[in-house]
Amino acid sequence: MGSERDDDARPAPEEPTLTRVWDALSRGKDNLTPDRHLAERMERLTCMSSLVAANADFRRRTLSRLAGPGQITQFLDCGPGLPNPTSTSTIVHQIASHARILYVDNDPMVLTHTRALLAGSTVDVIEADIFDPKAVLNDDTVRNFFDWSRPVALLHTATLPHCPDDRGPVEVMRGYVDALPPGSYTVISHFAVPEQDSLRELASTAQTAFVDSPIGTGWFRPIDQIAALFPAQTLLEPGLVPCDDWRPTPSTTPDHASIRRCLVGAVGRVQ
Repeated sequence: MGSERDDDARPAPEEPTLTRVWDALSRGKDNLTPDRHLAERMERLTCMSSLVAANADFRRRTLSRLAGPGQITQFLDCGPGLPNPTSTSTIVHQIASHARILYVDNDPMVLTHTRALLAGSTVDVIEADIFDPKAVLNDDTVRNFFDWSRPVALLHTATLPHCPDDRGPVEVMRGYVDALPPGSYTVISHFAVPEQDSLRELASTAQTAFVDSPIGTGWFRPIDQIAALFPAQTLLEPGLVPCDDWRPTPSTTPDHASIRRCLVGAVGRVQ
């Protein structure tokens, strides 16, 4: 999941990590007892696995839209987490087998698993801080992997809640967007402070569970702050909305009382 803490302050093996806790909330198998304990606490307090599932559903729909009707064949996925059925290459290659996907992360477990399970002629992974766009974009692999005369889809799904304010999430996204060719897209999902009082309390509880844990990040931000993460872009319809409302399938039945409503997302097109 990217850069929840600096490289020189990585948690001890017995401490939970964002990547493994997310995996536990996704009912994955690549996690340890401390990760499961924190995930279980979050689940008791907020049913956090529902938010994780909402993010996975949003990824499926947005990636299918971009790889299908959007005809995008280049994807830069920042903070992908551990390989799973919603990994970008898994979804995109079902639609466009020739598409090129590059993952960026600095979690050693993500790098190892991705290289072992996904890497190939059209998929690669690099180690970098996803909140340092200059370092990512100047990496030789990144520069050579894509045809930068053609559009690229940039993914930051459920990653920016772990970017502290003092690192400037808007500036992070501007650093990426300024380097993207015209016609590129950004896909962002973010924990949000909702309008409903009951959900606002739930969001506060979830944020505390993240921030006061060894993970130390996981902020729920107001909608206007999240909207600012799309500089110099036009949002595809329906704009920035709860992820369940972004082009739902006919079988989707949004639960308006669920923490799923605290995850918002959008797809922006670079001018």
